[in-house]
Formats: sequence, structure tokens, C-alpha cells
Amino acid sequence: MPQPNNIHQGHAINLIVDCELWQNQSLNYNQIVTSVVEFILKKELISEYIEINVRLTGDAVIQQLNKEFRHQDKPTNVLSFPCHSDDNLNIFLGEELLQLGDIALAYETIEREAKEQHKTFKDHFIHLLVHGILHILGFDHITDEEAEEMETLEIEILKELKIANPYEENTA
Repeated sequence: MPQPNNIHQGHAINLIVDCELWQNQSLNYNQIVTSVVEFILKKELISEYIEINVRLTGDAVIQQLNKEFRHQDKPTNVLSFPCHSDDNLNIFLGEELLQLGDIALAYETIEREAKEQHKTFKDHFIHLLVHGILHILGFDHITDEEAEEMETLEIEILKELKIANPYEENTA
């Protein structure tokens, strides 16, 4: 009989890379995305039967998505598209995959922001990935209270991933 820690996780974490610029960084995106998603799901006590899509794209594509879905005709660093509409996400173990949503990240914007903020590309990318995952789990930052809750959780997750608080000023 297998021990609980040997049970296979039923995640479907789909990584789509449609912009060659992501090759500029020598990072294993598949490993990073998978480990960050799994870490957050475990931390938030989410069922292992989930599906999430992460698209690594460029500014042109994300600008089009931003224009179409948020009515803002400009590129942005990350967009999240949750599949649920219930604020109280309640996930139970089951045999079918629950689609959590889609996340798109734009290389040029992330690279530019990382330089401007004196952060490594990898750390900034992971922060934005965490931010996007939290959005599809139902977190938001519309009100001050929501923003504080989401920011606190981001800082806590990033600290556990050995990444500095992204909201502190870095003057290096």
C-alpha cells in the first residue's frame, strides 16, 4: 500500500510559450511554473485535481488581451482569467479536473520592470506568477482590505520561496 506522500498529484499545469524572447533567460520555466503552482495549491489546501494554463508571451499579445478583456490598450506584466465566478472557491477532492483559469505573462514588460526595480528577472517573474495564481484562486486588490490581504499572502509565499519582499523599495 502506498504511503500518502507517494500519491501522484493530479494537476494539469499547461505551459504555453509563444514568444522567443523567453529564451533570453536561462530558466527552466516548466520546473518553475510547476513548483510554484504546486506550492501555492498545497499552501492554500486546494484539491490536487486542478487544471491551470500559463502562457509566456510578449507585449504585443498581452496588449491585445488587455485591450479585449480589460479595455486598456497597453501592455501589462500579467493577466489572470479565473474560470470560476464564485468568490468563495470551495474545491473538493474528485476524479475530474477543476479548471482554475489562465495566466498570461509578458516578457518585455517583466524584463523592463525587473531592471527598473533592481530585481532579478527570475524573482520578478515568480512574483508575478504568484500574483496571477492568487487572482485565479479568487484573491483581488480592488479594495484596500483586499489589497492588503493579497499583498500579505504574496509576501509570505515569496519569503517561503526565498524571494525578497517585492513591495519594499530596493535602491541597489
